[in-house]
Amino acid sequence: EDADSSRGIGDSRTRTSDDCRTRMNWLILYETAFINFLKREFSPSTERWHSTIRVLAATVIAMTVTQFFHLSQGYWAVITIMVVCAPNVDSSVRKMIQRMIGTFAGVAVGYIIISVFFQQNWFFVASLFALLIVAGLVIARSQQPYVGWVFALSILVVSMQTDASFSEIAGISFERFWVVALGVFASWAALLLV
Repeated sequence: EDADSSRGIGDSRTRTSDDCRTRMNWLILYETAFINFLKREFSPSTERWHSTIRVLAATVIAMTVTQFFHLSQGYWAVITIMVVCAPNVDSSVRKMIQRMIGTFAGVAVGYIIISVFFQQNWFFVASLFALLIVAGLVIARSQQPYVGWVFALSILVVSMQTDASFSEIAGISFERFWVVALGVFASWAALLLV
């Protein structure tokens, strides 16, 4: 009886030490994977350098044009550059096209909503809600959900100018489109140059 009870205690100690070894092995495995991930992410590569130089060149181009023409919303060009400049050319061009389509559609629709329902707040809110539902469907069902995101963002940027006059809203709408276009064209020029 004593031999059986001592064997049971020994088995539980062996199980406990095996569990500890297994946990330590998993911890070492995760630590090694994390260190390898960091080495891979921070290692210099030509693709990363090209991408970095492209973003830098596009930002310099966009900010020079923004400062020269005194554009008040120049930050949209920089945000566009940061979003559309990818390490490879194919995905960059695809994002540029999607950004332009979404921005143009969102600014145009937002401006139409403002012009039609400028003085009618209830209709404005209802139409804005309906358009955001449409944008959500585009995001959920489309092959290019990024167009829907940019469409919804552009509508919100244009239509949420509640303290501006109608002519100021028109200026904000068109400036948003042209500044995003500036970011896209600066990114495209950087793709050609670098």
